[in-house]
Amino acid sequence: MKLKTLATMSPEKKRQAVASLVTASLGPPNGQLRDLDARLAVFEGKYRMTTAKMLAAFKAGELEDSADIAQWLVFAKVRGG
Repeated sequence: MKLKTLATMSPEKKRQAVASLVTASLGPPNGQLRDLDARLAVFEGKYRMTTAKMLAAFKAGELEDSADIAQWLVFAKVRGG
């Protein structure tokens, strides 16, 4: 919501709008993390190692760079690894 829009609202409408935003922000994730975890699990199963072990092996130069590993690295980075 734009601040300009908020500024034109009545006090009651402002309260409702802010309360709605707070409620939405406290709700459960919209499924993106679950989908990301599922994608990571596919790589973990395929390569029979956890994402943490893959990251350590990659940093140590023990894994060759491939399209799979690159994608796995991106998913791990997005997930916070």
